[in-house]
Amino acid sequence: MEACVLIFDCGATNLRVVAMTTDGRIKASKSFPNATADDPFHKGGKIWPLEAIWDKLCAASKIVAAQLENTEILGVSVTTFGVDGAFLDTNGKLAYPVISWQCDRTHAIIRDIDKYISLKELYRRTGVYPYGFNTINKLIWLNENKPEITGDKTNHFLFMPSLLIHLLSGVRINDSTMLGTSMLCEIGSQKPSSHVLDKIGISEDTFLPFGY
Repeated sequence: MEACVLIFDCGATNLRVVAMTTDGRIKASKSFPNATADDPFHKGGKIWPLEAIWDKLCAASKIVAAQLENTEILGVSVTTFGVDGAFLDTNGKLAYPVISWQCDRTHAIIRDIDKYISLKELYRRTGVYPYGFNTINKLIWLNENKPEITGDKTNHFLFMPSLLIHLLSGVRINDSTMLGTSMLCEIGSQKPSSHVLDKIGISEDTFLPFGY
């Protein structure tokens, strides 16, 4: 019996599930289009419709699995874009939709970030170029506009890969590789910066443990 893994690939334009053998061959695949949706809570805002994304990935996985005769599925892996994420409440529900990196609401945040922390210091600590879509800007926007969400210590922020992992397994853990583009990570420790988080008014408890 041949062995393979299923890869859930969430891209900005396409969603795909691929069955890949242990020697790297694609045994079967299925894709559906992906796109942002309008934010129902912010005029002009763009979000990722997580429920619709999940439904399409599940539908694709069923189609792929049906093609795998005499094949053992060893596991499932997730790959997707960084920087985006959302807060989950205690019931595992989104406290606010996933703000897309394509949304321009955060561009003004990075322009005025000096009111929280100087851009020079932020770059020195994180080593990340100040793009408007960096995660730090989404957290600041939420803190300024939805403080009831960021201030609730029972809510936790998960990056996009971890949201999909949570839907797959029920496990809540953040993928440490997502810190690279967040502008929240200390270069030296490769962990969320308590200094930066304090400056922007976000509790360290916001983040669940990171898997390495």
